[in-house]
Amino acid sequence: MISVIIPMYNAQASIGECLRSLTKQTYKDIEIIVVNDGSTDDSPKIVEKMASCDSRIRCISQPNGGVSQARNHGISVSKGNYLCFVDSDDAVTEDYLSCLLNSMLDTGSDITICGFQMVTDNIIQDKILDPAAYASLSGKITEDLYVLRDFINSPWMKLYRAEIIRKHCINFPPEMVIAEDQCFNYRYYEVCSSVSFVNKPNYIYYYTDSGLASRKMMKCFQNDLDNIRSKSVFVQEKKIRNGEYIVAWDICCAARKYVFVSDGCNSVLQSSKRLRKLSSFCPKVHLKTKKEDLLFQLIRYRLCIVYVLYHRITHK
Repeated sequence: MISVIIPMYNAQASIGECLRSLTKQTYKDIEIIVVNDGSTDDSPKIVEKMASCDSRIRCISQPNGGVSQARNHGISVSKGNYLCFVDSDDAVTEDYLSCLLNSMLDTGSDITICGFQMVTDNIIQDKILDPAAYASLSGKITEDLYVLRDFINSPWMKLYRAEIIRKHCINFPPEMVIAEDQCFNYRYYEVCSSVSFVNKPNYIYYYTDSGLASRKMMKCFQNDLDNIRSKSVFVQEKKIRNGEYIVAWDICCAARKYVFVSDGCNSVLQSSKRLRKLSSFCPKVHLKTKKEDLLFQLIRYRLCIVYVLYHRITHK
């Protein structure tokens, strides 16, 4: 059986579609656990109504504690041999679970990942591997994480073995306000050796930039910094092929994101001082394009004032 865990907070506009996409799965042996994280809207009523028509759905409630606590709660009450996570504002294709499970059973992998559709303002983009990248997959975590770098951070679009999660007590750190999903996944990658990939966009991700300012707080920066530190150690200890490029990519993303923060000082000197904390984790690599590489090297060589000035000039 597959346990599908859905953390939910005030999702009355989307939870119905999310659940309908799961009840229509071609693979039927599932339990759908909706963890109501203190919602104040009508989303729990919608879930209870749908649960009355489908015994595979159950809704459990907790005081508002955040997405990590909700997912952990779902894990603790799950009964399946396999676990997957779906966000309450997303949906999946009808063969989502069957494709993931068949791939895991066929290959014996410890984790299976699939592609996704990203929907932004009704524009749909399929996110899958190009044929050459797909053909290069070996099935080994150490070889494939870099190839799968666009698919490895989030907890959705994945099927996990429940026994691995339970044996190693892997959970989502509730103290983190961002990057908790990456922390969960990398703890999982540490204890598994094989991965399979379904090159189909079976997960439907509805992108929104709501709450962007709240994800640019100093605490978020510290969470991302801790995550980069952990990844840096992980790729070295596990000898991940091209793992240093995964770390470099995260550093570039963090530098762009935290030039400005919503709850701290954003003077040129203070922004530079903040970004300089990324420098100690920069691997000795060069990125593909000249612009990307130039900006990365500015961080690597602690020329963060130049980076901040460049960002302010180009983002007026």
